[in-house]
Amino acid sequence: MLRLRRFQNYVSQIVYSKKRFSTSTTPEPVSYSRNLKIIHAIQAFAFCAITFSGYKASRIDPKKASKEEIQTKKTLMHLHKSFGLLMFTLIVPRLAIRLASQIPAHLPASTFEVVASKVAHLSLNAMIVIMPVTGVGMGYYSGWGVPFFKWQMPGIAKAKADTEKMKNRTGFFYKTHKFFAQILEFLIPIHVGGAAFQYFARGQNSFRRMNPFRKGA
Repeated sequence: MLRLRRFQNYVSQIVYSKKRFSTSTTPEPVSYSRNLKIIHAIQAFAFCAITFSGYKASRIDPKKASKEEIQTKKTLMHLHKSFGLLMFTLIVPRLAIRLASQIPAHLPASTFEVVASKVAHLSLNAMIVIMPVTGVGMGYYSGWGVPFFKWQMPGIAKAKADTEKMKNRTGFFYKTHKFFAQILEFLIPIHVGGAAFQYFARGQNSFRRMNPFRKGA
């Protein structure tokens, strides 16, 4: 019995020592890092521009449209692809900044809400990679390239793009891009709606934690 008590005291001392030395003196962040806020704001704006331009352009049928409407469609698609290429160039910086940044803890919520939030964020992060990669891949392998406002990223040689292999690759990127674009139409409202629910129903201002113009919490 005495040996058992001594063993328990010994274990307690070890646990106490680990807690003592493992406790960090650095307080947990209450908002996201400034770099993450800035790149999030850029990508959020680009995402909205991509979604709006793509949606509006898809509603114009070139077979029935007038010359003005066809020109509008071309302008919208030019913007859609330009912002898409911007998102493509930000993939690696976004991942690097995300891994190097401390992330604040979740706002108080139920287990279901926390899990749903994590699933939504993971899905959007996946879209940040999938959509630009498939869009750029489609433009590159088709031989047309991808515009970037006044500039142009060239594609492969047109003779090579017309081969069966490259046509199949372009078709794969096109189908994948279109499929996930339909999913994205639901993910963005869910993401924004979740933040709005926290604000109006819970009084939790999650927008403040991602505001690049606000310092601190």
